[in-house]
Amino acid sequence: MIDYDPLSPEVKQDPQKYFSVLREECPVHHHVLDDVDVEKMNRNPWIAEPVGEFWSVFRYEDSIRIAQDAKRFSSREGPGGPERLRAMTEEGMLIFADDPAHRWQRSIANRAFTPRRVAELEPDIQRVADDVIDSLHPRGECDLFTEFAAPMTIRVIAKIVGGVDDSRIDDFFRWGNDTMGAFGSDDDFAERSFASAMEFHAYFSEILDARRTALAQGDPVPDDILNALIVAEAEGRKLSDVELFMGAQQLMTAGFETTTTALANGIWLLDQHPEQRALVENDPALIPELVEETLRFASPVEGLYRTTNEDVEIHGTRIPKGSRVRFVLSAANRDSRQFERADEFDLMRDPVDLRKHVAFGHGIHTCLGAALARIEMKVAFETLLRRLPNLHVDPDKTPTRNPFLLVSGFNYLPVLWDRPETAPGM
Repeated sequence: MIDYDPLSPEVKQDPQKYFSVLREECPVHHHVLDDVDVEKMNRNPWIAEPVGEFWSVFRYEDSIRIAQDAKRFSSREGPGGPERLRAMTEEGMLIFADDPAHRWQRSIANRAFTPRRVAELEPDIQRVADDVIDSLHPRGECDLFTEFAAPMTIRVIAKIVGGVDDSRIDDFFRWGNDTMGAFGSDDDFAERSFASAMEFHAYFSEILDARRTALAQGDPVPDDILNALIVAEAEGRKLSDVELFMGAQQLMTAGFETTTTALANGIWLLDQHPEQRALVENDPALIPELVEETLRFASPVEGLYRTTNEDVEIHGTRIPKGSRVRFVLSAANRDSRQFERADEFDLMRDPVDLRKHVAFGHGIHTCLGAALARIEMKVAFETLLRRLPNLHVDPDKTPTRNPFLLVSGFNYLPVLWDRPETAPGM
């Protein structure tokens, strides 16, 4: 049996090596945290109660089962890590809520992500992608994660959620990174996450007050998600200020961190699979397949957590009521029971079969922004390949992977491309 510690930095460097064995030999893995990990989690200000153990499942069918069974697997204690998170409201909000509260909250949030609204964003996304590349193009090199993927996705989601000024992009990157790092990480990240959340709350409160004043005075307001969340009503009620803050924070964090990671993962995969890169360069119509295969093969979210509402049994393993269970999306998406040649990166897969991946989760908590992420990735891949000739990973520098338990992918990806020739006389 393979020795597997999901919190180990060594495991994070190549988790698929472990998942391939665990899917076959240990489809339900029980991890008991050592005293050091429990103590670190205890210092997290978001935690309502420390956790001493959790279970992980790695097969596709088991991930689907857990994601669909919201009655037995609750989201109230948070999806991001083994910790039991402290709820800011009695009912929770969106990914921290169960039905019926989740149902009406989602019905409001869904109005901000209608197919029409998302499709109309593509020209704006293209302008942002071109603008970021304009600033990088003459250099011939950059860290793709922090200098292209992060600024692009933050600017897109900031504009969509609430018209955030570009001058705060660095703040949003820091706030989102601290939030992701708070779960299953060290206590320094937990403390930074709390401080960042307070900064975001103060900033968001100013925006919310200004927007409500404009609405009350009949002044024009931007047609963005924040406005939709403020004015929308479902089942006879509107979102409270705390719910608006929680919703905006979730949308901002999930809206750029995972897409940023997915973009870096995709460029790395093209670099490592030149035959697949040749396919998409010869036929850009394959870029949607590149998006989906990147999400399947290198899912940016490693796994999500639920809490059992009753005793459950999976593959003969009894999991007691009140336990934290992780369904590992990045392992499920490489399950050979679901995908032929699951460990091959192949853009020529059947698109219908490929869309069965669970990179965006599944069930009632499927990612709200999935359509937006797909458009961002499509625009980014197309623009990078078209505008940065001979784009490739820098062979003299070493990419690094994200250490966070929640995220699976690169957080530093040095790349090079052919610099434009300097015009004569310049």
